[in-house]
Amino acid sequence: MLGGIAVELERKTVLAETYKQQGRYEMAESLMSEVLEVKKKRPPSRENQLDMAATKLSLASIYEKQNRLDEARYMIIEAMRARTDQHEARHLDTPVLWRDLARLRSKGGRPQEASRILLESIEIMEQVLEEDDLNTLRSRQDLALYLRQQGRQQEAKVLYCQLWGTYNKLLGNKHENTLGCLESLSSTLVDLDECFEAEQLQLEVLKTRRSAPEGDPARTLISTANLAYIYLIQGRYQEAKVLRDRVIEQLKNIVDEGEIDALTALEKLALTYERTGSFREALRIRENVIEQKCKLFGEGDIRTLESKSRLASACALHDGYKEAKPMLEDVLKRMEKVVSADHPALISHSHHIAIMLREEKHFKEAEEMMKSVLKSKREVLGPEHPETILEMFNLAWFYIKQLKLKEALSLTQSAPELKAGQLGKGSPLTIGNQINLAFFTSFRGLLSNPIDQQRMEKGLEMLRQIMEGMESSTDETQERRRACEDYIRVLGRLSTARMVGKVDGTTSGQPVGTGIAESEDSSTPVHPAKRRSSTPETSESTPKKLRISDDEIECPDENQGANLR
Repeated sequence: MLGGIAVELERKTVLAETYKQQGRYEMAESLMSEVLEVKKKRPPSRENQLDMAATKLSLASIYEKQNRLDEARYMIIEAMRARTDQHEARHLDTPVLWRDLARLRSKGGRPQEASRILLESIEIMEQVLEEDDLNTLRSRQDLALYLRQQGRQQEAKVLYCQLWGTYNKLLGNKHENTLGCLESLSSTLVDLDECFEAEQLQLEVLKTRRSAPEGDPARTLISTANLAYIYLIQGRYQEAKVLRDRVIEQLKNIVDEGEIDALTALEKLALTYERTGSFREALRIRENVIEQKCKLFGEGDIRTLESKSRLASACALHDGYKEAKPMLEDVLKRMEKVVSADHPALISHSHHIAIMLREEKHFKEAEEMMKSVLKSKREVLGPEHPETILEMFNLAWFYIKQLKLKEALSLTQSAPELKAGQLGKGSPLTIGNQINLAFFTSFRGLLSNPIDQQRMEKGLEMLRQIMEGMESSTDETQERRRACEDYIRVLGRLSTARMVGKVDGTTSGQPVGTGIAESEDSSTPVHPAKRRSSTPETSESTPKKLRISDDEIECPDENQGANLR
């Protein structure tokens, strides 16, 4: 009789796993829950406690597939407690479970908590495992990823460098762990705008993968796409296009086979089409990615919704927010159902909703949304995170355009300066925030009565120094240089005029940057295509003026210096 029950439980467990693989999660959950209830009624024993722990872990994986992250987390914790009670805390799977817990927190939009979990687990593992144990190394690699998600790229860079050296020593330079770590380091260097170094590492990865006799063709294609993306970021469009055309069709094929990393690679390649004017082809690729993610993760999964958000944002930039409005609003509703209000993906999407409201001249609603986004970034990322600082400047520019100069100055005066070395001196976010800070420094001098010439000159000198530090000639650098030139021209005229009086006009410029990184992974900056307006030009499209007394001075075009990331 007991043997028959055990066989039946095993049959249901196997069937539940089959249902899970088929995406029939409710049926899988029902069967696995039945199995767990039967096991709970057994007489207490060490063997049964560990058996229940295994079932709870299976249930956790089903809950995660359904995006029920808190329930999945609870089941994993229960399983770990059972193992601890039965003196199995050093079980080989324990480090994996710690990583699973951290992944769930990261997936739920809490990379800080994910980092804390891993730091605690690494400390424990180092006491019971060898220093170079692969489980510990994998946990460190996950930790580096979560640091990147928090905007702590410099720390992630150091950790990846250490891991690369260790993997190279233990496994050799051709092992997938070594190459994967090297590729992650390359992506981190892109975040830091150290593109030359990133390119060299990516070339090394690609060369090694191509020469490996038993290499994975899919990984080689993905590495090629990553190199194309680095070329794109550097403004080397033709080289990016050559690599893209070489791998695009093969990448589509492996995406159809369910290769998850290929989805990210395809989204990166979509950018090459957008930058070279082939928006419709980029649109087809993004739609294909979304279709595949729906199959793999489900339509309501946050990973699917993030891709939909990127598609909606791309359409808004190309065709205008009016045309993209239904898609933007649909994604917002879906995100609000599956993640908390402080999830980074929802915060990022809310930023685009705020822009849409502003474009529709719903200024009160736009202001409330922007304030909500800033509040969320302060709470989730911290007040000194570069994205938070950037959002403060976004709101400050909005206030200036609404003639709320007191609010604008109050906000910019409270904005902390970006910590030296946080992202790297060449990072687009760093430079963008420096440009904003320089402009507002001079602008505060402008509002003084009489004009504070010393403060204005300080801001101008900051802008000149930023320009001098721009050594490369990429499109991104040229855009930032044009922004500096526009601001220097305006501020220079004001300074030379030495006018005294109050500002009674507005400026049509807007801050350098766009808010949370619109990236194809959780931390890489992108440069959106210039938006093509879908509505006829009106008087609003003419250059606005910054008036002091009865004189007018033209301000930077709204598209000049905007969205520089």
